[in-house]
Amino acid sequence: MPGLGLSLISRDQYSDTPYDQPHPAFIDDSRVALSAVAAGGPAARAGLRAGDALWLAGGEPLPERREEDQFRYISVSGALAERDPAAAVTLSVSRGGYLTEVTVEPVPACRSLIEIFPSNEKFARADADIVQISSALAATLDDGQLAVVVAHELAHQVLEHRRRLEEAGVRKGLLAEFGKNARRNRRAEIEADRLSVHLLANAGFDPMLAPHFWRSETGAEREGGWLRSRAYPSREARAEAMEAEITRWNLSANQFSAAAPLVAWRDRPIDIED
Repeated sequence: MPGLGLSLISRDQYSDTPYDQPHPAFIDDSRVALSAVAAGGPAARAGLRAGDALWLAGGEPLPERREEDQFRYISVSGALAERDPAAAVTLSVSRGGYLTEVTVEPVPACRSLIEIFPSNEKFARADADIVQISSALAATLDDGQLAVVVAHELAHQVLEHRRRLEEAGVRKGLLAEFGKNARRNRRAEIEADRLSVHLLANAGFDPMLAPHFWRSETGAEREGGWLRSRAYPSREARAEAMEAEITRWNLSANQFSAAAPLVAWRDRPIDIED
């Protein structure tokens, strides 16, 4: 997708939550604004700042919140992600009561949003476009552990597990822990574990951080607290499978791995095993 070097926020994120504090850029509930701008990135070079209110993109009004999205900024981010990664985009923004047009020259970027989600609960989750790590969980992790969690959730996205599980008719809730539902969910977790060590190596991290994570106290807490489903392998089984993957591919930090046979899983039914 086009990497613009910015993140968005919308007023509906602050409604009916413990975090009901108005953002300084908001005037009404429909407003979308820039929550952060990456230093030296495309948006910063174009002169954009955190707090700028966003009105138009490419001369078109911003989309309303889609039914499947939790907040409006997700729908807007999704619309921006659909644009040509190499094409400049003109954004209409307001600051201090003045409306101006700014042209941003994007860079090609990974089509995934990584977010710290304000919550007192410890969780990590991914849908088709967004990886969310709760603030309570992130606060307990060092950089390597956080990389392990992000790599695992990103692997779910790369392998399109949400789509594949839905196509297989996997149900959520209590039924996810029994029968075919459990086997398919377990398969998805195993696939994500195996691909995650490749993503860690590609990002410059020691892939052995992943099995170390599952054998740590933090991994034990996740097995017993954050992730209580019978559908998932034990943490020792996960650690051993990832060690085998690292050995099989002779993975190490900064050694790029396309992992083509693993990525090809996304084009197959979730029931097929290798």
